[in-house]
Amino acid sequence: MRYAELKKHTEPIVGMVSTTGVEGSTLYSVAADNCICFWDVDSQSCMKKIAEEDKSEPTAGPMLLPIAKCLVTGHEGSEIKLWSLYAPNEPPVVLHSPTGKSKAHTNSITCIDVIEGKQWLHHLIQEKDNRGVSNSSNNMQGAAGNEDINNTNNSSSSSGYNPLFNEPFEMIIAGGYDCRLSFWRVIAGDVKGAPPTYKFDHGYRAHEFDDDEILCLCYNFQVKTNCNYYYLLQVMMVVRFWSEVGMTKTKLQITTTIPNNSK
Repeated sequence: MRYAELKKHTEPIVGMVSTTGVEGSTLYSVAADNCICFWDVDSQSCMKKIAEEDKSEPTAGPMLLPIAKCLVTGHEGSEIKLWSLYAPNEPPVVLHSPTGKSKAHTNSITCIDVIEGKQWLHHLIQEKDNRGVSNSSNNMQGAAGNEDINNTNNSSSSSGYNPLFNEPFEMIIAGGYDCRLSFWRVIAGDVKGAPPTYKFDHGYRAHEFDDDEILCLCYNFQVKTNCNYYYLLQVMMVVRFWSEVGMTKTKLQITTTIPNNSK
């Protein structure tokens, strides 16, 4: 089998994600050297290398947000960062919970998943008669609360217009060593090249004991039951199933154990 070795990173690679468009395929890699590399898959060459000045080593990701045109990475020290693909030389946007609220995470991020907003809000979106977007946005504004929007230049919130509910968006789910899950809404900037807008949606502690850390997660949506499911792999080799119906979370069966075949 033929393969090519692409050498630009100086430390172990944390993760990779790829995209394919009319101009070809691009591979994005993140490594412990605090760098992101953009690779042209066809020519097998590095198109760009971004060195992060902040020494917060990446520990999760990257994951692609195709609507917002950015990458999301998780880092040690609880940071979650958005990297614009329009303006890769600009500093990343660091996600913060609202002022006065507790931090979303208190330890390193171990895993990230990205969900299309329409899928996330499927139980509220009614597309019949072309009234779905307005109806679902009004419902979500009442359900999610009135927290201030972070990192946005939109000043029309006083008129009742909230771009985070009236524009196509994506959801980020992050898990960490602190046994917590956090949920973030992200939409693209108002103009091409503008930084994405984000808002902390909600979060909670998924595992009871401190040594029962979240190592990875997977999201699944079932249209028939209208439920959002998360599958969490923990240190104790147990998979936990969480269901979120509307804004209410319910812990499901938690006794599914991964067999230990090391013996």
